[in-house]
Amino acid sequence: MNMEQEHRQAIGLHDLRIKELRSKLSLSEQMELEELLTEKNEKQPGFEQMQVHSEVILYAIRNYTWNDRTPEPTFLQKLVKAKPAPKSYKLSFPELPDADEKGFMYSLMLDFRQVMEDIGLGAEWPKMLPAEWGVYYGEPMDDGEKQWFDTLPEPAWCHTKLIEAKGLEEKVAQHGEQMIQLFEWLKEYWGNGYQIYADLADVFDYYGEGI
Repeated sequence: MNMEQEHRQAIGLHDLRIKELRSKLSLSEQMELEELLTEKNEKQPGFEQMQVHSEVILYAIRNYTWNDRTPEPTFLQKLVKAKPAPKSYKLSFPELPDADEKGFMYSLMLDFRQVMEDIGLGAEWPKMLPAEWGVYYGEPMDDGEKQWFDTLPEPAWCHTKLIEAKGLEEKVAQHGEQMIQLFEWLKEYWGNGYQIYADLADVFDYYGEGI
């Protein structure tokens, strides 16, 4: 396999894992994922088991403002009419408690997604918990990343969906203590006005795996 094929394979795995966290894969997507994982396991033994036992990081943020960090053009750049520097933004928080994070096992997150589908929130779940790879709120962001953050859902809507879901707490309790902790964490942070999103960077942190 050449480098271009490996790059394409990595992108496919990232996209399918992110989609799988948000909603059930179609039959063709599931077959594609299994094929990609088989190839990865041959090259990196234990890759699939590493992924399902890795943590998905849930980031919770609130009360933030955007700071434009785009560098001002120098005198020389103005003189030669150089192309403007790419836009750069950074989130600013008035207090440290306004940003927090918690890791939950990937397999647990898949089980929770299935529970949400079982109680009739399959269509809402991808909107309630957006997922991406390698998006950290503390790093500088470009226009595209800023736009992604601007689409994070309102915590009050997510909290209402969670606490009003009929039969959810009973199903969560049936899955044991870890899922109860996940449910309670989401309920607490959405209830306190935090926007939450999932990051899968650690799921691909294996032998330097990445794009």
